[in-house]
Amino acid sequence: MKNFILLCIITIQGLTTAQVTLRDTSITWTTFKYTLNENNTVAWATDIPYDTTEITFSGKIIENEYLKITLLPEMGGRILSMVYKPTGHEQLYQNPVGAPYGIGEDWFYYKWLMVYGGIFPTLPEPEHGKAWLLPWNFEIVKETSDTVTCMMSWTDDVQLEGIDNNKWKYGKTGLTCEFYITLVKGNISLETEFVLTNNKNENLDYEFWTCLTLAPGSEPGNPECTSGIEMIIPAEKIKIPSWYPDIASQEDRVPGEWGHYKFENLRYWANWTNDGIAYPWDDNNENYWGLINHDNEEGFIRVADNSITPGIKIWAWGYDQTQDINPYDMPHNSRRPYVELWAGHSNEFFEAAQIEMNAVKRWKETYFPTVGLKNVTNATEEIVGDFKIENRAGENFVDFNFVSANPNKNITVEFLIKGQNPQTLLNSEVDIDPVSGNYISAELPSGQPWVDEDSIVCRVKDSENNNLLTVSLPLNNVVTGIRDFENELNKDFQLSQNYPNPFNPTTIINFNTPVESFVNLKVYDIMGREVADIISEEKPAGNYSVTFDGSGLSSGIYFYRIQAGSYNAVRRMLLLK
Repeated sequence: MKNFILLCIITIQGLTTAQVTLRDTSITWTTFKYTLNENNTVAWATDIPYDTTEITFSGKIIENEYLKITLLPEMGGRILSMVYKPTGHEQLYQNPVGAPYGIGEDWFYYKWLMVYGGIFPTLPEPEHGKAWLLPWNFEIVKETSDTVTCMMSWTDDVQLEGIDNNKWKYGKTGLTCEFYITLVKGNISLETEFVLTNNKNENLDYEFWTCLTLAPGSEPGNPECTSGIEMIIPAEKIKIPSWYPDIASQEDRVPGEWGHYKFENLRYWANWTNDGIAYPWDDNNENYWGLINHDNEEGFIRVADNSITPGIKIWAWGYDQTQDINPYDMPHNSRRPYVELWAGHSNEFFEAAQIEMNAVKRWKETYFPTVGLKNVTNATEEIVGDFKIENRAGENFVDFNFVSANPNKNITVEFLIKGQNPQTLLNSEVDIDPVSGNYISAELPSGQPWVDEDSIVCRVKDSENNNLLTVSLPLNNVVTGIRDFENELNKDFQLSQNYPNPFNPTTIINFNTPVESFVNLKVYDIMGREVADIISEEKPAGNYSVTFDGSGLSSGIYFYRIQAGSYNAVRRMLLLK
């Protein structure tokens, strides 16, 4: 059978802004009325519905042909907005109305909090730190038609009296944080750099976290996370604090590890039954994580050296808590439809990092809007992609979905088989599509027995032969040919994971019966109620593939169960509409 190569490319024309611009802007934010004491604690806050006022800030807008970035130095040195112009969608969350909450409690440094949104540094204490509501210094570092770099900075000279010094224990550290934001002509990614400086002649304990309040693929003016949000984090388990039993109940415990759970259902925000915290644990220290909105396949991926920022913290309100809430109606209702992902120098909150005397810590974080991706397996500052091998109708295909940081560059994608019979499976020049992303697929040779040293390599290069991404997958566990596929599966009963998963509205369920059996395959909802009887009949030995149509069901978790002879197996699946 001839190798089949599928190349799906759509070229966009007419993006007109061919330079980077910087301009002033005015930002008006509505909040419930409140007043502050000189030490930034709350003096008074309204408890009357709709009793709101407006605060006006001065901000900056940086813009190129693909991104429109709004900076807000006057409240926490934050990136407030990131609009991806090819789709017209917002990537970051902003509260429609500020609601002071936790007033007088010791949950946060100033004994209150009011979430605004965006991306902002938090230091030197945990739980949003000291600087989230303070003005930061602003400086234009570079301004040309090709590149604009701005810097927001803040030095910790804050010491609040009367706080719990066992909880907020780092004092007036004198640490200086510089937050550099760079937008380059032709790039769809935003480059940032953090510089943390200790000018003291002593080592300092501290905490540093970058808080990313995300809602990728949203309509500007109404950014929010929807039921299609998935957390793209390369970790198989999470640590959940004991005071969040509701979300912990959604996952299976990891045997022998107190407080650790599998990370499966909670990847999907729709499964968060209540608000809570989770720390992805024992991850592979990959250089990426973020969110994908499966409602429109838009996402936001952070790319960084996570040996410097090993901590990952997830915070989210319960999905149902955020639905049908009028934000103007309840003065202290802080529940909103967003997911926070935090990048930390320590593994979790209230765990100290340390910076040596007279030392500087410096690291980069690249923020990457994505389109057309259902998952991410590899990322660099130039390419974010999903590289995998899939079996379709008994044949194996190599698939590569990706987005490029610079759509104006032509790139070449190669699929190379390495090992006993090396060959080039694909070599194709690609025009980048910034609206829908790019998809390349090639069929693997059939009937070839793969051995341990065999692998498939994906290599991406630009027109100047610079390597943008190289990634490989082993081939020794790939079943080749229909006959081999049957021999492999016919040894035992088997129920495979449905594909795709999540799905909308149809998905494929594969199973195998090694002997003739009466097969019963049914679908149940999360309450254990039967919702579909797919098969109830005698089946000869063989491999089977059935399509399940969930168009008559609502979004949520379902279970499919097979009974064949003495064999009994259950798997989860997720319907997202």
